[in-house]
Amino acid sequence: MHRCSPRTLVTACAIAFTLLTSACGSGDSGSSSASRSVDDTPRTDDDTPRSDEDEPRTDDNEPSGDTTDVGTPTDCGDEDHDEIVCDALESVQSFWIDAYPEVFGDDYQPIEGGFHPYTSESDQPPCGDPPPSYDDIAQNAFYCPSADLIAWDNENLIPQLFERFGPFTLGIVFAHEFGHAIQARADFEAPTVIEENQADCYAGAWVGAVADGTVPNFEVTAEDLDLAIAGFLTLADVPGTSERDPLAHGSAFDRVNAFQDGIDNGAAECAGYTLDTVVITQMEFTVEEQANQGNLPLDETIEFVIVDLEEFWATAFPEEFDAEWVPISNFVPYDGEVDALTCGGTDVDPEFALDNVWYCLADDYIAWDEPGLFVPVIDQIGDFAVGMLIANQYARAAGIRLGIEEFDAATLLQIDCLSGAWAGNAAHRDPDEGLTLSAGDLDEAIVAFLVFGSASDPGVDSGNTAFERVDAFRQGFLDGIQTCLS
Repeated sequence: MHRCSPRTLVTACAIAFTLLTSACGSGDSGSSSASRSVDDTPRTDDDTPRSDEDEPRTDDNEPSGDTTDVGTPTDCGDEDHDEIVCDALESVQSFWIDAYPEVFGDDYQPIEGGFHPYTSESDQPPCGDPPPSYDDIAQNAFYCPSADLIAWDNENLIPQLFERFGPFTLGIVFAHEFGHAIQARADFEAPTVIEENQADCYAGAWVGAVADGTVPNFEVTAEDLDLAIAGFLTLADVPGTSERDPLAHGSAFDRVNAFQDGIDNGAAECAGYTLDTVVITQMEFTVEEQANQGNLPLDETIEFVIVDLEEFWATAFPEEFDAEWVPISNFVPYDGEVDALTCGGTDVDPEFALDNVWYCLADDYIAWDEPGLFVPVIDQIGDFAVGMLIANQYARAAGIRLGIEEFDAATLLQIDCLSGAWAGNAAHRDPDEGLTLSAGDLDEAIVAFLVFGSASDPGVDSGNTAFERVDAFRQGFLDGIQTCLS
C-alpha cells in the first residue's frame, strides 16, 4: 500500500514457517513453490520454459496414487502417503462421475493414460517423446494432456506434503490436477492464470462435496482448511509476477479466492471462469517499487493507513448508513514490555497489552505494541499486514458506532469482512486518490490471518478459523460493505 502509487511487501515465510513447506522462500524455482507451466511444459530449474506440447503441464505440490488402471486406482504402494493418494484419486473420480454430467451435459470420460508415480530411479511418465527427465519434473505433479495421464513425484514431493500438511492436502492437490483433466475434456482454453484458478476452483468444489459427505474416503476439518490456505501460499506466484506471464498461476489471494469459490458455489460456477468473470488481483511492480519491493517504513505505513481509513469511513458512513462518521479520538503506540496503560480509568492487563493491537471503547483510541507486534510484522510479513491489523480495529470501532454491543464469532467475521471492504476500495481506486495496493499486499493479508489464526486481536481467541476469516475478508473485498452486514 502506498500513497499515490501501488506497492507491496514480501511474503513472510519466517512467521508462518511452521505452516508452510520448505518451498516457501526457496530460490530453486524448479523444485519448490508453485508449479509454473506453459501448456504441457514444466518449469525447469533455470526458469527457462520449454515449448513441446507433448511435455507435461506441471503443478508443484500436486500428488497422486500408483496405478495404470483408468478407473479406480489399484496397487497403491506400501507407504502411508501412497494409500492416501490412492484414496484421493478414487474420491475425486467419484466426484466427477456425478458432477461432469450435471455441469457439462455429458458422461465423464476416465483418465485413459493412467496414474504414474515416479522417482529419480524409475521410468518417467510417458508424456512426450522423449519423456521428461526426473530433473525436469522433480517436486512436481502434473496432468499431461497429450497422454491424458496424471503423474507425480513420489520420492520427494508427496512424502514432504504428507508430512507437513497431512492427508487432506494430498486430496486437494489431486483434485486440482483432475481439474486440468476436466478442462481437456471440456475443451476449455484460457490464459494460464485463468486455467490455474479454475483448477483451484474445481478442487474447492471437490472439498465442498467432501464436506457434504457425497464422495468417499475423506472428511474435512477446520484444521485441514487452514492448512490448505497455508499450502496456497507455497503455490502462489512470486509477488510482482504479471498476470500476463505465460507461466502465471495467480497470487495466493487469487488462488484462495478461487478455491473458496468452488467450495461455496460448486463446479458449475468454476466452469464459467473466463478473463471477464474472474477477479485477478495479481499485478506487477512499478519501476519505483523494484528496489524495496514496495515496502514503506513503519511510521509512514501507520500514518498513511490511518489517514486512508479515516477517509474511507468518513465516506462510507453517510453513503451506506446515512450517518456521520466520528473520527477515532487518539492512537497510542506503546512498548508492551515497559508501558502501563489505562482504558476508561481502568488499568489494562499487561499480558493483554503485550504483542497486541486493540481498541479502547471507553476512551475511543486504538493502541498497539509497536516493538512487540508492529515491528516484527512489518519486517517479516510486510506493511499491508500492519495495515490490516489497524483496519480491523477501525472496523471494530465502526461496528460499535453502528450499534454492535457485543462481539462474538459471527460479528468478528463481519469485522474481517469490513476490513476486506476497505482493502477492496483501496485496490480499485485511482492511484491519485490515496492509498493503493500493489503486488503481494493481499497475500500478506492471508499470511497475517494464518499467523494470528482465530485472533481478531493478536492473542484474543475469537473462535473463528483462519479459513473462515480469509473467506470473510475476501467477501468484503469483492462485494463491499453491504455484504458484510448481511
